[in-house]
Amino acid sequence: MAYKLEIKDEAEQDIIDGFNFYAGKGNNLGERFINEVEDVFDYLENYPEHFQVVYNTHRQRLLKSFPYVVIYKIIDNVVIVFSVFPAKSDPAKKPQ
Repeated sequence: MAYKLEIKDEAEQDIIDGFNFYAGKGNNLGERFINEVEDVFDYLENYPEHFQVVYNTHRQRLLKSFPYVVIYKIIDNVVIVFSVFPAKSDPAKKPQ
């Protein structure tokens, strides 16, 4: 069963912020960051239950090469991405 992916505005802004941060570092890091986020999203569309529930009903997926966490929730056949933020960021940003 393929799931539909919904990315909240806050998560989109997180991705833009991450891209801008890494793009400023050179070596195509911005593009590599975006590619890795897209790979995670592709995986979540097919296997969202692979990762355990860690915040009430929310799940998390760490990026492999970047210290970022994707926070999402599954509702029926929709994977809702709430946040893509640095792992060392403010924990208050995590969904309740």
